[in-house]
Amino acid sequence: MDTCKTLRGLCLAATALVALVGAAQADETYGVHKVTVHYADLNLNTEAGAETLYHRIGGAARFVCGDEGRSLTEQHQWQQCYHDSVDHAVDTVHSPLLTSLNKGHVNRHVTASLITMAR
Repeated sequence: MDTCKTLRGLCLAATALVALVGAAQADETYGVHKVTVHYADLNLNTEAGAETLYHRIGGAARFVCGDEGRSLTEQHQWQQCYHDSVDHAVDTVHSPLLTSLNKGHVNRHVTASLITMAR
């Protein structure tokens, strides 16, 4: 499906554009949103600081990936974009607490997906 390849390419481009320094802003130069997330005000050596940044990253990923869509294919593509964007941003920060928090959320999503899909 050419549409799937195009959307996946856009998601990967969006993922590459998520950076972690500055205030949230949109850059639609290439038709893709670019978001910058400030975190200088946070202490990433504390759970509270890591959680706050994780929520900021999630909000930025939702902005970058756009609307989820209605079909199962569109929802799957959106979720892939969201998780790829969050994973990329978390990896960029190099914070053990943030990485651990992200892994915990990923495991919960996988478990929930398996339970939802089981008959």
